[in-house]
Amino acid sequence: MFTASEETRKMIRPIAQRYVLCDVNFIAMLQELLGLSGDEAEFIFNLYRSKKVIKRDAVNVTWTVKHGSFLDAATVAGIIKDFRK
Repeated sequence: MFTASEETRKMIRPIAQRYVLCDVNFIAMLQELLGLSGDEAEFIFNLYRSKKVIKRDAVNVTWTVKHGSFLDAATVAGIIKDFRK
């Protein structure tokens, strides 16, 4: 089993924080832009991530969508209606 040294942990921590911040920023953007609740925004985020509709940009601490229509309010409302059970 591999055990990371303290130096390795210090190097990895900022990267991990950027990844988490990417997720938080995207969910917050969905809530602000589309007026979604926290649960709805997390559902859309997890669905988009699992279907590879979004791609992480760790340098700019954002997720980007493959097509702008995935951020359209009517599209998102339809996805929530059709896929959320």
